[in-house]
This record gives sequence, structure tokens and C-alpha cells, in this order.
Amino acid sequence: MQQQLSTVSDPLEQFVLPMRYLLRAKNTHPDYAKLVAKNFYVVPQILTTLSTHLSAQASALVKAKLLTPDNLNVAMQNLFAVLIIQLVNQVTNPKSTTADADAAVKVGLLMLGFSEAKAKKLTESKITL
Repeated sequence: MQQQLSTVSDPLEQFVLPMRYLLRAKNTHPDYAKLVAKNFYVVPQILTTLSTHLSAQASALVKAKLLTPDNLNVAMQNLFAVLIIQLVNQVTNPKSTTADADAAVKVGLLMLGFSEAKAKKLTESKITL
């Protein structure tokens, strides 16, 4: 993921890609995904690093006026809740799809104040696994 992010110059894409990669764990890291599914209690620990990183990025995006949420802290808490639930869905539900994962990320972006068009563009673009 870090290698992919190093080639991305758009700060909004840099913010969204880690979420999309996380929700593809069952495809990119199947053993890790199975471990998460069997040990749900570790999910908050996993997300601690990601949430710290994403929160710092979100604050920078607000400062740069690229994001304008009504309440950044609440919006980020809601985003993390969406990511946790979708991660569990992705690793435990055999019928879950990457389209489901991207749709969940899109909802999270809308909660942060992204426009529908921007959220769609960021979550429907092709990513390299």
C-alpha cells in the first residue's frame, strides 16, 4: 500500500486509498483476514494506527480547505465505525464484494462532507492490488 501511495499526488486519493486497501484484506492478505474474522477483538487495535494516520490527514485536508465537515471528530468516528463494520463484513461474509466495500467508503466520505461526485470518483477508480 505504501508503494502505491507513493505514486499518488492527490491528497484526497492519499486519504481514501488506505481505506479501500483495508477493505480488500480478504483478497490481498487472506490469512490475515481469517485471523481478523476469528479474533474480532483485535480490529480496534488494527484500526488504531490507521485511524491516527487518517485523522491527521483529515485535519490537514480541513486546514487546506479540501474538506469542510460540520464536526470533524464526529465524522471521523462515524467513518471508523463504517470501516470496522465493513471490514467484518468483508472477512466473514462470503457474498461480500469489493463493490460493497467501496460503497461503504463512499458513505463514509459523504459523512465527511465530500461531494457525491468526488466520493464516487475516489471510490470507483481502479486500484492496483
